[in-house]
Amino acid sequence: MQNKDQAAFLLALKRNIKLSLRNKDLNKAKEGLEELRRRDLLGIETRGLELEYLIEIGHFQDAATLATQLVNLFPASSRIQFLAGRLAYRQKDYARALPFFEESYRLYPSWRSEWFIGKTQTQAGNFDAAEPLLLRLVSEHPACLKDLAWLHERKNEFARAEAIVSQYLRHFPRDAFAKQQLQRLQAHSLSAVDVLDEVETLSSFDEDIPVALLTEYVETRLTRGEGDAVRKWLLPRIEKMNARDAQSVGWLCHRLSAFDLSFELLLKNFTLQSGNFKYLGALESSAEKSGQMERLIELYEQYADEDKRFYGRMKRLARRLG
Repeated sequence: MQNKDQAAFLLALKRNIKLSLRNKDLNKAKEGLEELRRRDLLGIETRGLELEYLIEIGHFQDAATLATQLVNLFPASSRIQFLAGRLAYRQKDYARALPFFEESYRLYPSWRSEWFIGKTQTQAGNFDAAEPLLLRLVSEHPACLKDLAWLHERKNEFARAEAIVSQYLRHFPRDAFAKQQLQRLQAHSLSAVDVLDEVETLSSFDEDIPVALLTEYVETRLTRGEGDAVRKWLLPRIEKMNARDAQSVGWLCHRLSAFDLSFELLLKNFTLQSGNFKYLGALESSAEKSGQMERLIELYEQYADEDKRFYGRMKRLARRLG
């Protein structure tokens, strides 16, 4: 009876940890994991939940070490393969993520693995491979509509993307990210004059500017050769921007070679993105091209004890600085 009680307790504990992770209640998930480790330290589910927790809190270096270990120990586990793919996906390393998701699906055909194959192919720009997968999934799994909309947005098919996001929001009306995506798509339909007028009106009343509209505004002015004016307007506002919005505008500025702006904007989200190699590459190139290398080296010094890889990055930056 005691063994049955223990098994039932562990089953309930694992279920509660999964629920906490799904609900982003990371403190509760941590408490549950500590209890699970005490009772079942080496179990595959324990190790898998630990990996999922590390991914959720953004400790990508520790997660990468654990993922490599677990893939080697449990290569036939569909869940471990899936979590290794999730880690690579979160790091925006889509070439590395795809084989993990494909192996996860081969081991256990799941719509979630197939969904992430479609998401990864989209992010990698392989639209012809991604679209049939997502189209097949959306009828039974409307959560996939958001990713199908993003695929069409990536293809510059904005009207089609807007219609799909609207369809998604009928199923998930509280999804803040999808609402932001819809605003971004609607902003694409505005003329340059309408974008400028709308932002300047909101600015004059000291109203918040939706990030979709802000991105269109900055892009419009930069592509019209109004870099100095947009810098004067934007730089004082960066301090009050939230990190996610700043990063969205920062990627745009990086793409348009406004490297002084992209450096300041991307820097806002450094704490959450410090394990993302693509983000760090953009931040470093922005720093180099805007004369901010010394400042970035000083920032890396603050994080080097926590993540030893920053020592190597500091050395490379110092060599480039001369």
